[in-house]
Amino acid sequence: MSCKRCASFAHFAGRGAKEFTWWLSPSTTPGDLGQRLLESGATPDAEAAQTTAMVLDRLPTGSASKGVQVQAVESLEQFRTLQTILFDIDDTTPPERSETMLADLPARWERYRASGRVGFLAFVDGVAASAGQIAMLDERRALLTGGATRPWARGRGCYRTLVIERWRHMHERGTRALVVQASQMSTPVLSSLGFKTAARVSVFADRSMRP
Repeated sequence: MSCKRCASFAHFAGRGAKEFTWWLSPSTTPGDLGQRLLESGATPDAEAAQTTAMVLDRLPTGSASKGVQVQAVESLEQFRTLQTILFDIDDTTPPERSETMLADLPARWERYRASGRVGFLAFVDGVAASAGQIAMLDERRALLTGGATRPWARGRGCYRTLVIERWRHMHERGTRALVVQASQMSTPVLSSLGFKTAARVSVFADRSMRP
């Protein structure tokens, strides 16, 4: 195990983590870090082994969908709805599982409010259908995070509308660029809005701290 990896273990273990991820871009050093991680037991992340780093530094192309309304998350109940969508909790989710996933919701809500992140909900016919968040990184850049759409609402323009709304939100605050680690599903939509690819990112899950 390298000294850098020892330091990573100490950092995350000290915060109670049982696993963590490594995000490697073409500029990551050393150049063979991905191979080293594989040899030490890390694996390509099951949900996003490959993502695309993208940036938008101009007005998005296209427009929001007329049938989609967006609200900022400003209450605990709205935050519950956002988390329910992000966790993919629906009527088929066993009650005990959804209760476990939302058990620390009040504490998470307080951390959310303190973090400076802003969440948004998209509604179709008055029903919450999609969710997304934004985190202000510095005076120049904001990060798109946590985008998800209910299966029944896909193809209605929810994700596109949420991206445009988040651009408006950050632009009004003087920020000039949106950055995102895009999945294979979201990359085509973001490209159509004017996002440009900055790099391909490989994601490795490191679970070697698990008992």
